Amino acid sequence: MTIVNNTPKSIRIVMRTTPIGNKPNWSHDIAARSRAVLKDGNRNHLLSPDGTWNIEGPAGTWWFDGQMRQGACNGSWNYTVN
Repeated sequence: MTIVNNTPKSIRIVMRTTPIGNKPNWSHDIAARSRAVLKDGNRNHLLSPDGTWNIEGPAGTWWFDGQMRQGACNGSWNYTVN
C-alpha cells in the first residue's frame, strides 16, 4: 500500500484492516508532500488479508495499480490525500 500526501502538513494513517503479520490499529505518519510505501516492522510490504483496505485518515482517493507487483500481490493499492 502506498500513501501519497500532497498536502503542506504531515498526516497520520491508522489501519483499520489488520495487515498480515501486523496488529490492528497500526499507524504511520506521512510527511508533507511525500509518498510512502507502507511496510511493517520487518520492512515487509503490508499485505491485506482480503485484498481491500480500511484506513482512518484525511479524505482522499483510492486507485489500484495492477503493474506494481512488489510485495507478493497482484498489484498495489494507492491512497492520495490532496
